[in-house]
Amino acid sequence: ALSFERDGDTRRYINYRDMSVQQLGSIYERLLEHEVVKQDDVIEIRPNVFARKSSGSYYTPDDLVKLIIRETLQPLIDDRVAAFHAKAEELAKDDRALATRLGALKRIDPAAALLELKICDPAMGSGHFLVSLVDYLSDQINDAMADAEATVTWGHYVSPLASRIEAIRNTILSNAEKRGWTVNEDQLNDRHIVRRMILKRCVYGVDKNPMAVELAKVSLWLHTFT
Repeated sequence: ALSFERDGDTRRYINYRDMSVQQLGSIYERLLEHEVVKQDDVIEIRPNVFARKSSGSYYTPDDLVKLIIRETLQPLIDDRVAAFHAKAEELAKDDRALATRLGALKRIDPAAALLELKICDPAMGSGHFLVSLVDYLSDQINDAMADAEATVTWGHYVSPLASRIEAIRNTILSNAEKRGWTVNEDQLNDRHIVRRMILKRCVYGVDKNPMAVELAKVSLWLHTFT
């Protein structure tokens, strides 16, 4: 019943892969407007328009989600990028060996530093904030890698994150080859792999509604699937 949508005598397959987290959030809201009721020996699911309001469960509009994420994270991102720029400028005037100076820079690489952030949504609902956060942070990390390379004009600088991304890509390809999996190479670009790293290292969520927790897990898994 959940795999097809029926219209008269025809049925149409529902492609869950292309369903956005916004749509999952809308479903979550609808589910919250119902309650399970037992009357005699019969269990029914009934509409209850007050159920969602009484639990304080609301679905935050996408524009507001993006604004909150940007206002929260951008100062942290800017601090790490600025620290790298200042160090690169300082080391440009240093007379030590090039390898030593590049090594000192890698210890404060902004992209790697962003992967050390720990971000928690304490009332995550269906995971809308966390999914948008994964996207925002992955874009910032990829930008930080490119910016760092362009900033260091006195030597060839490559973010240490680049080798970690390549190692993950090779591991996935190796596992796929051993097990006979079909691999979509488009799903293994840097952005997708960085999303996967963010999901494993950076994002946390809490909700008192177990259904919300499970839905958020599904949303994040679908969104970061490689």
